[in-house]
Amino acid sequence: MATVARRTPNARASVVLVFGENTNDARSVARLIEALCPELQGRVKARNAPPSLQRSASPEAVHAWTERVADVVRANRRPVACVFVHRDSDAPDATGRLQAQTEDALRAVGLTDAHAVVPVQEIESWWMLFPDAAEEVRNSWRGQLDRSPADRDAVQNPKEDLSRRTGRTNRRDAYSAADSPRVAGRVAAALEAGAQPTGRSPSFDRFRDSVSECCDRVATNG
Repeated sequence: MATVARRTPNARASVVLVFGENTNDARSVARLIEALCPELQGRVKARNAPPSLQRSASPEAVHAWTERVADVVRANRRPVACVFVHRDSDAPDATGRLQAQTEDALRAVGLTDAHAVVPVQEIESWWMLFPDAAEEVRNSWRGQLDRSPADRDAVQNPKEDLSRRTGRTNRRDAYSAADSPRVAGRVAAALEAGAQPTGRSPSFDRFRDSVSECCDRVATNG
């Protein structure tokens, strides 16, 4: 498998900050960003706080949360080129409505280069796009994932579905949320090697577009 050499970032170079619903999600998204934009390797930083809010959060809670995100960004010691905030949609979202709403809220507090990362319905639906890579995490997962050209955004409860599929031969080895960074690492390596998704995912396509926009900004502004 082809590999991409990791670069030593300039201490004064701008960075990308990633916030998530939890540490696993933030680390996973950060790894995907680096895979999709090699120029950012070593410059994408996962942040533990403030954790992202669930879709059901009130407008008041969302505003308070975005203010806290903005405070962290402004306090960062190195300049911040882009911000990525992960939130699972937890429901069908064909048009990316939650992504648009979240980005509007972030820009309202001055984060003009903020991007919402919104897997539909959970980040596990994205792992299903790369079955060969995901199955590398454990031997017992081999041959268990769907390889049809289906719409992964249409999967109901993808986390539970992925756990069920990977636990068929050994329930103790079934996927759990703690496995997400390891799966992300395998998926990132596959992307770096030129792998393409198996099946469709409009939400993943929107994510790739966001990373491309950030990547272009960094290439232009450093």
